[in-house]
Amino acid sequence: MSEVKAIYQLPSPVSLEAFKERKCVLSVGAPDWMPPTAEEVKTLISLMGWSRDVVTKILGDQGIADLDELEKTKQEFSYPAWRLLLIHAGVISCEEELSVSKNNND
Repeated sequence: MSEVKAIYQLPSPVSLEAFKERKCVLSVGAPDWMPPTAEEVKTLISLMGWSRDVVTKILGDQGIADLDELEKTKQEFSYPAWRLLLIHAGVISCEEELSVSKNNND
């Protein structure tokens, strides 16, 4: 029998600073990390004021296809694509991400 986990939706953050407190911003190795929901991905894009064209330039065609799929199926969004959006938004730094990646590979 599978375990049922309750997922509680928090209100969408109204600022980038508030967004930085979300569990989906943590690195995948963090104990409290949770993958971003479709709503969180859309919220980040909205907070940044990015158009679909801008998101396509950041993620490429496959990334935008993954985003479209996320909205339809509610499956997890690609972790690398998510981290790339966070870097471009200034939520995390490239140096921070490289440091986390290096520590995970040690």
